[in-house]
Amino acid sequence: MAKEVNTIGVLTSGGDAPGMNAAIRAVVRQACANGKKVKGIRRGYQGLLEEDIIDMQRESVSDIVDKGGTILFTARCSEFRTEDGQRKGAEICKKHGIDGLVVIGGDGSFAGAQKLANLGVNTIGLPGTIDLDIACTEYTIGFDTAVNTAMQAIDKVRDTSTSHERCSIIEVMGRNAGYIALWCGIANGAEDILIPEQYDYDETVEALQHVFGIVGICPVVLVEDEGFDALAKVVCDYVDRTYPDKNFTFKVDARRARKNYPMDSMELNAALGEKILDAFPDMSVDVHDPNVMLYVEIREQISFYSEEIPGPGGMPVGTGGKAMLLLSGGIDSPVAGYMISKRGVAIDATYFHAPPYTSERAKQKVVDLAKEISAYTGPIDLHVVNFTDIQLAIYEKCPHEELTIIMRRYMMKIAEHFAKEDGCLGLITGESIGQVASQTMQSLMATNEVCTMPVYRPLIGFDKQEIVDISEKIGTYETSILPYEDCCTIFVAKHPVTKPNIDVIRRSEENLNEKIDELMKQAIETVEIIEVK
Repeated sequence: MAKEVNTIGVLTSGGDAPGMNAAIRAVVRQACANGKKVKGIRRGYQGLLEEDIIDMQRESVSDIVDKGGTILFTARCSEFRTEDGQRKGAEICKKHGIDGLVVIGGDGSFAGAQKLANLGVNTIGLPGTIDLDIACTEYTIGFDTAVNTAMQAIDKVRDTSTSHERCSIIEVMGRNAGYIALWCGIANGAEDILIPEQYDYDETVEALQHVFGIVGICPVVLVEDEGFDALAKVVCDYVDRTYPDKNFTFKVDARRARKNYPMDSMELNAALGEKILDAFPDMSVDVHDPNVMLYVEIREQISFYSEEIPGPGGMPVGTGGKAMLLLSGGIDSPVAGYMISKRGVAIDATYFHAPPYTSERAKQKVVDLAKEISAYTGPIDLHVVNFTDIQLAIYEKCPHEELTIIMRRYMMKIAEHFAKEDGCLGLITGESIGQVASQTMQSLMATNEVCTMPVYRPLIGFDKQEIVDISEKIGTYETSILPYEDCCTIFVAKHPVTKPNIDVIRRSEENLNEKIDELMKQAIETVEIIEVK
């Protein structure tokens, strides 16, 4: 059993960031409200090694919420980067009775916190950096203030630049991350934003093809308006570069959103088409069924494109609520999760593990499947339930021809428990009518009967090959066919009932009354939750 945390240490480390004092105040006030002691460690890891540690009470953090910097001070510590320094820090935490440590800082601070955690100090991190460069979080303490401070300065510089008709180059902080520059540039309407991040075109397109809600991806060329002749030249260069073989038909489709452009849309279509034909005589115009559509949009800047890479379609994940997927190592359930998520539904998952009858390889297979579908669905909390004792009880006490149905009923009950805890609005399964004995209409009715939530079955009318085709398309098929057993295949009946009677099933389940509640409670309390992304 985990040791109860009675004394919490808090430190700020690395560069200071606006909001650190508010974070310190929240830690101290919340700890005091829960009867915990708080030790403030001054000057970060340097202060920890020097035992610069003070007791903190509610009044220690009065009137600091709006102050900049950090009342605990901060410093960088080269000694703490060594193994000896880290061991010394862990020993000092134990010496002062610090059961848990809250580290407020950036990526370097978090690296130090991880070292302490490895040495047995319970540690959590609050991301505090203006750079917004901490992995696995979309926001950090101090970033918003840094952006607003930069914006105020830029507004003042803009006034002078406008008055003198000059272009100004503004440099902001951010170290190796361009978030401050990006946010300020967008908000201020900068002509160009220069950031240090690099990206790979193919990786970017592949990532976008996994985002539900995107129908098409169009690589666009964006140019300044320098007159029609300049536009015609860059369009012809684009056609030459994009299409080595010029033996095809095309059509220009221009839209003039900026009405002061000297040509209207029809005139621009004809003029650009003429320039393209002059440059590439092998090409021809077909306004009804062209091989290539060239789209041109006239706004403050001019954009054009002719390629549309198909996206996955659907609706943005999260717009349709959340549901719990019963995930196994087979082909069907990952596809079911993908299809429901495509309609905007975020998903978590429940997997039933039966050690020692199912191996760690079987469990890892399911984790891998969850990771593969999370490329589309976003992060998934995978609930790994130890189902062995429940299965053995069913095997011992219930008729063998009813094993699968009764096991499925208890799986649905447990999955629904976690679904309610996670704020889900329904369950998802990969069942298809008549595919196996537990998926006849009568069997599905029997498993539905124990649920109070809706059960969504997106594959209900699919043939197996149709499901296989989708699994190959989304990249789960090869993992699904790995030969690692799951709990449903281990305890399968030789002659399973295909038309179960619900009253008969209920009477069979009465044989479990002596122990099933305790077994269910144990399965729920010992669940392992893995965040998969």
